[in-house]
Amino acid sequence: MKISELTHGAKIEATFYALSSEVRTSSAGNPFISASLRDTEGDTIRAVFFDPPPSLIKEPLSGQTVDIRANADTFRNQLNLKLESMVLSKTQLDATALLPKASKSPEVLSEQLSEVLGLIDNVEISDVIAAVLHNEHVSSKLERWPAAKSRHHASVGGLLEHILELVQIAEVVAELYEEIDRDLLIAGCILHDIGKVVELDVDDDFRYTATGVMIGHIVIGDELVGEACKATDCSKDTELRLRHMVLSHHGTKEWGAPVVPQTAEAMALHHIDQISSQTRQAIDKVKEAENKKDTSSFGNYDRTWNRNWYVGLENSE
Repeated sequence: MKISELTHGAKIEATFYALSSEVRTSSAGNPFISASLRDTEGDTIRAVFFDPPPSLIKEPLSGQTVDIRANADTFRNQLNLKLESMVLSKTQLDATALLPKASKSPEVLSEQLSEVLGLIDNVEISDVIAAVLHNEHVSSKLERWPAAKSRHHASVGGLLEHILELVQIAEVVAELYEEIDRDLLIAGCILHDIGKVVELDVDDDFRYTATGVMIGHIVIGDELVGEACKATDCSKDTELRLRHMVLSHHGTKEWGAPVVPQTAEAMALHHIDQISSQTRQAIDKVKEAENKKDTSSFGNYDRTWNRNWYVGLENSE
């Protein structure tokens, strides 16, 4: 059973991974189970179990594969499951294998990145990028890491997919604006989020590390690039330009950038990053809205973006 195929009112028997499962107390003082279930496609859905058996209250089965019986219901415009039973499954699934995945395999994405690296003419910039990518924190993780815990490119390989989207957009920008240093801009695309290999962790879900919470990917990325610049003995100007793009790619201090863009390449990088991250979120949200279960031309209200996503008219008017 795929979560994406669920419809309001459906009665289901299925096997899911319990990403979380915890005992809560209702306003009337009664215990109930609140769970987040994941299917083999990497999609998740909220589930509640009112009047659960004592055995489930004692052991909520978080982090395990479970067999369930449930009814699909809608609460606050969101589809969820009302559980009738939840028991430990005889077959336990590989939780990491159930995580959402990028549209292309890690091997294909890595091959595409190698092709991009081969087209960088500036030796100084090329050497710095290579030094960063060969860093032990980066080389062991880049193929598999997400670009975010949630929202955009939150998938296995999502970080590399995000980077390559930026590179494709940057190629167009560099061709349109001849004054832009193409190699520098491509380098910014590759390096801007590199700190996320330390900021995030991957197990049965995407989570923030203690270092990620306390320091953040921008500063971590700046440290990685700074170390690479010293290791390759690049010029001070190249070091400043590369580190500046990492530090300023969020665009404004209100959005977490330590400094605002102060070169044309840094400004371009910020907006290219926005195009990739924001457009990917919009595409994903429209896909979710297309799974609506009524006759409206819009999906359910999206509290994250404070809007309803338009999916088209059911019939021509």
